[in-house]
Amino acid sequence: MERGQIYVGNEPQWTDTVNRVTLFLNNTLSPDELFFALPYDCLYYYLAGKETPTRQLIFFDHIKIPPQQDITVIKELVSHNVGYVLMSSRIMSPETGLGIFGKTNCQLLGSFIHENFTAIGKLGGDWTQPPGWANNHGVIILKRK
Repeated sequence: MERGQIYVGNEPQWTDTVNRVTLFLNNTLSPDELFFALPYDCLYYYLAGKETPTRQLIFFDHIKIPPQQDITVIKELVSHNVGYVLMSSRIMSPETGLGIFGKTNCQLLGSFIHENFTAIGKLGGDWTQPPGWANNHGVIILKRK
């Protein structure tokens, strides 16, 4: 990958997912268009050469994001006219401290995404197995309704 230029020892399925998601972003987004990746997938901002639309980059239980911060993130998504959201398989993790996005953490942000975006594709991952930071990585791509 042009921006990566590194060797990784991750399993081939992880690499394939990252490559396919990055290809989607690079082929779909206009030069000034931003996307939102969560719960903690900053890698895609770098690989797509895009800024994050929000100051907040990580959305797990252990971060303890209060409702006011959820509202701030929502305002940032609206002000940047974000048209796509990437949700990795770690949005539902049994790993201690990660939680279930929209249920155990970030309920307001989860509702905003659910009401304003619709899934248009799912790339990679074994969605029947628990997600890890470097295995069973899958991404759901949502587009603004």
